[in-house]
Amino acid sequence: MQWILLTALSLAFVLSTVFLTQKWSNVRRTRRTSVILILICFLLNAAGTVVIEGIYKAGRPTFFYHLHSPGTVTLKFFISGCALAAVSLCVLIDLFETKIQKKQHSAQYFWVFSRIVTYSLLIASILELGLFNMRHYELIGSEKPGIVFERGSYWAQGFYFNRASQKFTSYPNNTYNVTIYPGRVKVRNILLNMDSGQPQTRIRVGYTDETFEFPIELQDHILDIHIPESYSIPLHTVGTTYMFQIQFPDVTPDRSVEFSIPSVAINQVVPLKISPIRFLLTAAMILLLFAFWPGSIFYGIRLNLRSIKQRTLILLVIIAFCGWFAWTTFSSYTGSDTSFTEQKSKLSQSYKQYTQLVDALLVPRYALLEKPEKDILNAERPYDKTYRDHYNIFYAWDTALYHGAYYVYFGVVPAVTVLLPWKRITGSDLELDYASLLFCCLGLVGIYGLYACIIRKAFPRIPFLLYLMGFIILVCTLNLTWCLRRGLVYELAICSGFCFIVWAVFLTCQAWDVRHFRNWFLAGGGLAAALAVGCRPTLLLVSILFPLLIIRGMKQDGKLLQPQHLWNLLSFAVPYALIGLLLMKYNYERFGSIFEFGIHYQLTEANESVTWIRTGIWGTTLAMLHYLWTPLKLSMDFPFFHLSEIQIPYNGFLLHAKETFGLFSFPICWLLLILGKFRNRLQSKGLWTICIYCLLIGVLLCAACSQFSVVTRYMVDFAWLFAFPAILALFCLYELFEEKGMKPWAEGAAVVCMAAGIAIFAVISVTGEDNWFQRINPVYFRQLAYQFEFWK
Repeated sequence: MQWILLTALSLAFVLSTVFLTQKWSNVRRTRRTSVILILICFLLNAAGTVVIEGIYKAGRPTFFYHLHSPGTVTLKFFISGCALAAVSLCVLIDLFETKIQKKQHSAQYFWVFSRIVTYSLLIASILELGLFNMRHYELIGSEKPGIVFERGSYWAQGFYFNRASQKFTSYPNNTYNVTIYPGRVKVRNILLNMDSGQPQTRIRVGYTDETFEFPIELQDHILDIHIPESYSIPLHTVGTTYMFQIQFPDVTPDRSVEFSIPSVAINQVVPLKISPIRFLLTAAMILLLFAFWPGSIFYGIRLNLRSIKQRTLILLVIIAFCGWFAWTTFSSYTGSDTSFTEQKSKLSQSYKQYTQLVDALLVPRYALLEKPEKDILNAERPYDKTYRDHYNIFYAWDTALYHGAYYVYFGVVPAVTVLLPWKRITGSDLELDYASLLFCCLGLVGIYGLYACIIRKAFPRIPFLLYLMGFIILVCTLNLTWCLRRGLVYELAICSGFCFIVWAVFLTCQAWDVRHFRNWFLAGGGLAAALAVGCRPTLLLVSILFPLLIIRGMKQDGKLLQPQHLWNLLSFAVPYALIGLLLMKYNYERFGSIFEFGIHYQLTEANESVTWIRTGIWGTTLAMLHYLWTPLKLSMDFPFFHLSEIQIPYNGFLLHAKETFGLFSFPICWLLLILGKFRNRLQSKGLWTICIYCLLIGVLLCAACSQFSVVTRYMVDFAWLFAFPAILALFCLYELFEEKGMKPWAEGAAVVCMAAGIAIFAVISVTGEDNWFQRINPVYFRQLAYQFEFWK
C-alpha cells in the first residue's frame, strides 16, 4: 500500500513539475525529452522521501516508512519529500534550460510569477530545514556519544538531596552548582530534565575542555517552562570535556530553594521543528524581493487603477496591513498566563479616563463622576507633582483638576464618535485598543485614498510595482503599530486624530475630481478636520494646509472664485466652524475659556499651570533632533533592531522616554535631503508648494510635541507629513533615472527603502512603549524570539 501511495504522490508532483517548467519556457520540448524528464523526475521525487527521512533523523535514513504500513507520519514524510523534490527539480530544470541550453523565459506575467513563487518556496524550505533548524545537525561529524546522567552522577555544592521531597534543597554556602564529570568526551549540547517550580530559572554553564584547565563560565541562560527548547543548551567546546557545571546565580544563603533534576543528558539530537508561520513569512519576504528586484519584468506593468487585478492587489495589501495591525493589538494578551479578560480588565482600571468620560457624558455632565479627595482640593500647589509626592496626596492621575472637579483633558471626539455609541448600544465599555485598532484601519484606508489621489494624477506613467512600493513604504513609516502595541488612552487620542486628519486631507483633495459630489466631499473634509482637533488639539496646525488645497482645486476649474466656489467654500467651512464652536463651548463649560483644552490643569508629570512653553529654543531643538535623528541599534537579540537609549543634555525639565528611534531611521526620509533637486519637476506637477507646506507643518508639529516630551508615540502626528514628500522625491528620482537610462538604480533605491521600512515596521510592532510586548506577554515574546534566534 505504501508503494502505491508513494507512486501516486510522485506521479502527481512529477506531472506538475514537467507542466510548470514547460510553461516557463518559450521553447517546446520534444515528446522524447518530456518522457525522459518524467522518468527522471519520478525517481528523484521518490528519492526525496528518503532525503526527508534523513533530514528528520539528522543521520542515515533507514527506509522504515517505505517498508511498513502507511500512517499519518508516513503520509507527511511522503508529501514533504515529494514536494521538496518537485520544487528543487523545477528550479534545477529551469536553470539548466535557461543557463545551459540558453532557452528564453516566457514573458507571460502569470507564469513568471509562478516561477518566482517556486524559487521563493525552495529558498524558504532550505532556510527552514537548514538555517532555522541549525542545531538539529550539530551532532553530525566527529563522534559525540549520547550519555544520560542520573542523580547518582551529580556532585552538588550548596545543595543536599532531600529524600522526603526527592528534590535538591539548598543550604547556606558560598557557591551553588551541580557538577558532572562526563569522562573526557566531546560535548556538543546539554539537555536538562529539571523542575524548579518556577516559570523561569536563570543558570550559567561552566565547562573545561582541552584549552582550559579550570571552568570558564558562559553567559546567563534562561530555562523557561513554556519553551521546551530552552532546556537544550548548546556547548561549543574545543576537543573533549572533563567536567561541566550547572551554576545557579540567583540562589542565596538567606532563603531555601528546592528543585529536581532527574537526569542530565549530553549530545542529544535536537528535534527538527518546522514552523509554518515562519516558513510562510520567509517565503513571502523572498517572493517580495524577487518580484520587486531591479529589472523585474513586473516593472513593465504600468499604473492603471481601473484594472481589476491592480485594485485587487491593492486591496490585498491593505487587508494584510490591517491583519498585521490586528495581530499587534491582540498578541499582547493572548497566550499569556493570565486570561485575556483579566489582562484587559486590569489595564482598564489603570487607564480608565475615557471610560469615566463616557459615564459622565451619559448623565450628561462635563465633570467626571469621581470626586476629588480633600487633600488635593486643599493643596496649595495641586499641579506640582513634587508637591503632591512630598505630601503623599492622593489624586486621579492624568486628569485635569478645575474648581473642585476632575475632567478628562484628552480629546473628547473618540469618546463621542465610538466609545459612547458602543456603550449605548451594548451596555458595556469598548476596550481602548479595539477603538485604536478601528481608527488605525480607517486611517489606513484614508491614507491610501490620499496617496492614490495625488500619485495617479502626478505620476500616471510610473510602474504599478513602484506605486505599490510607495504605499508600502508610506504605511511602514506611519508608526501606527507602536501605538497599537499598547493601545491606551494616549494612543487612542493619537490614532483617532491621525484617522480624522488624513481623511480630511483626502476628502478635500478628492473633492475637486468629483464634480457632482464636490460639496459633500468638502463638507466631509471640513468635518473630519475639525474632529481631528477634537482628538489632538495640536493637529490644528494641519489646518494651514486646507486653504492651499482649496485654492489649488479652484485653479483646476480654470480660474479662481467662480460662482460655484462660494458654495464649495461654505461646504468646507460650515461643518468645520460648527464642530469648532461645539469644541469651544465644551472647553468653556469645563475651564471657562474657549481655547483651554485642560492642559494648564492636568495632574501629571509636568506643571503646566505656569506655562506650557517650558523648554525654550534649546530644549525644543534637542528634542526635535531626537525625534528625527536617533538611530536604531543592531544586536543579536530578538528583534535584532533595537531602540537607542537617549540622554538629552538639557539642564531643565524635559520628559523623555528611556529609549526611542528617530524618523530618519527610515531610509526613505533621507530623500528629503535632495528634495530641492526636483523643485522644477514638482512645480510642473503642482506639488512643490504642497511638499513645502507638509514639511513646514511636520516641523511645527514636531516642535509642538517637543514642548512636552520626547515620546515615540507622538511621531504618528507628523511622520506622514515627512513621508509623503519623501515618496514624491522617490518617484521624481525614478522619472529622472528613467530618462537617463538608469532606471534599475532607482528601482534598487526603492527596494532598499521598502525592505528597511518593513524591517523597522516589524521591529516597532513587537516592541512598544517601555517594551510593552515583552513586559505584558513575556511568554509569547520569548517564544517568538526562539523562532528566530536559531543559534540558541
